Amino acid sequence: MSECLHHVSLTCRDLDRSQRFYAQFGYTKLKSYSDEQISIVMMAAETGPAIELFCFPAIQRAAPQISNIESVPDIQTIGITHIAIQVDDITATRQQLSQFAPCTEIKTARLGGFVYFFTHDPDGNQIEIIMEN
Repeated sequence: MSECLHHVSLTCRDLDRSQRFYAQFGYTKLKSYSDEQISIVMMAAETGPAIELFCFPAIQRAAPQISNIESVPDIQTIGITHIAIQVDDITATRQQLSQFAPCTEIKTARLGGFVYFFTHDPDGNQIEIIMEN
């Protein structure tokens, strides 16, 4: 049996805004579903797991307030703490993303082999951007 991670599911406030955010990393819409209770969009890139976006229009949540980007990542919480997206040019990606959201400084991973920084998607989910050395 061949096994691999198929997708990550994220609930968002604004489906269009979240799709635009993940499109920056090469994710495109594969399929979608919508009714009066929920909208779902499955997005995929050339490699890696897909991202499934859920939006519940009847539930309005306030935007998260990120007060201190240096507190990211909050990885001591039990459960899923972040998703990581691999890029080819980490400096250019950080420069582009920092126009819209706070980003940590680029650091070398303790395990070695890659550099990374953290930011947030439009809904406050922690996103690690990595580049292999």
